[in-house]
Amino acid sequence: MIELNKIYNENCLEGMKRIPDKTVDAIVTDPPYLYLKHKLDREWDEDAVFEQWNRILKDDGFIVIFGRGISFYRWNVKLNELGFEFKEEVIWDKRASSGPLLKLSRVHETVSLLTKTGTINRIKIPYTEKNFFNLDLVINDVNTLASALHNSKKIKEIKYYLENQKTIKHKGSNKHGITGYKTTVNDRSVDVIKSIEEGKMETSIMRVKKEHYRFVHATQKPVRLMERLLNLVSEPGNVVLDPFSGSGSTAVACQNLNRNYIGFEIDKEYYDKSLERIKNNVTQLDLFEEAK
Repeated sequence: MIELNKIYNENCLEGMKRIPDKTVDAIVTDPPYLYLKHKLDREWDEDAVFEQWNRILKDDGFIVIFGRGISFYRWNVKLNELGFEFKEEVIWDKRASSGPLLKLSRVHETVSLLTKTGTINRIKIPYTEKNFFNLDLVINDVNTLASALHNSKKIKEIKYYLENQKTIKHKGSNKHGITGYKTTVNDRSVDVIKSIEEGKMETSIMRVKKEHYRFVHATQKPVRLMERLLNLVSEPGNVVLDPFSGSGSTAVACQNLNRNYIGFEIDKEYYDKSLERIKNNVTQLDLFEEAK
């Protein structure tokens, strides 16, 4: 039997055999692409691995798989032949090149979302994150607009919200003569404020900055990217499998979002570093809870 919230230093094909049928809610992973000529690019038995995925994943569960080139298209076809329907393609816009392993500077990566009967969650992303904005720059832009317009009341309301994180209440009265303050409805400024406050719908292009700490793995994915993908295909308490766990980004994202995780990493060096990373993240989460 397999334990939850643990990464195993072993071949995923052997490890997955210990996972019971139809017990995994999502498989989120970045398999070896077999073109980098790097130690992390190990050969793996695609057919055998996909058969295990088919066995352990719930029918409404999702496969979220990174890839590129011929291998990526082949994986999608093979998974489709097992009954998994292609639901969506997500592009990770890295806003930076991939590094020294590629001859062509690559500023994006491709992700496929597949399922048999599942439905992608409707998720809202904070306005400033989705648009890759710095809030101070947004305020400066609003200031420029306000000074340029003759009737800048609505723009000033947006500026007030951005600076104070609260909406303006307008004085008024109802038909009984009772006075009070309320937020203006059905106008553009309120719509804009709501989009900032509540967020915008997630899109198929995810702009996520690389993290500013020392990389554990050559193809390491940002935790925030993994969180956004997990939010699309899972719920709190779900079981998430990463059979090629590498640096442990999927596991850390699961910790942050209250998902259970199972990981397999065959390389001992990456395995050890991922355990340290997960342990440090637990410490940070504990400190955050204590500070509440």
